[in-house]
Amino acid sequence: MKNLMNSLAGLVFTLLCTLAVFSCDPCSGVICNNGECSNGSCVCNTGYQKNGNGCQGVNMLYVGDGDALATQTTVDSNGTVIATASGVGLTLTASETDPYSFTITDFNNIVNNNIDFTISSTDYEIVITTTTTTGTYTVSGARVGTQVQLDITDATNITYKLAYTAN
Repeated sequence: MKNLMNSLAGLVFTLLCTLAVFSCDPCSGVICNNGECSNGSCVCNTGYQKNGNGCQGVNMLYVGDGDALATQTTVDSNGTVIATASGVGLTLTASETDPYSFTITDFNNIVNNNIDFTISSTDYEIVITTTTTTGTYTVSGARVGTQVQLDITDATNITYKLAYTAN
């Protein structure tokens, strides 16, 4: 009987010690996608930023919820405004594997006319010239606050100036 009591006491002591160790770990139960837990808080990997309890790619600064209504001004090679349209729908997707990449899908309502953007890893400006299935575009622009301003120039030197708000 004495051995049974000693065994039970040892078991209870072991369980209490195990519980104490796990309850002292501030990262216990913290899940950090695209980051690592430190002192109970997520520290985001390069290219990711804090979003609630996790980390999201900086490309989400340009995408928001995935769709946006833009103002589109079309300018010819002489700088003359050809057209201005408000409420132009854009479908935006952020890459899940590259936090510096996002896409405008079916640009100018042309199927498979997708433009991929890469954001600078230092200041998140858009810097890459992109080739699509329908031609080559030169892309520039940046995010200022929640406003995203993009200049997309096609092979005929027509520039589409897009301005939209991302969340």
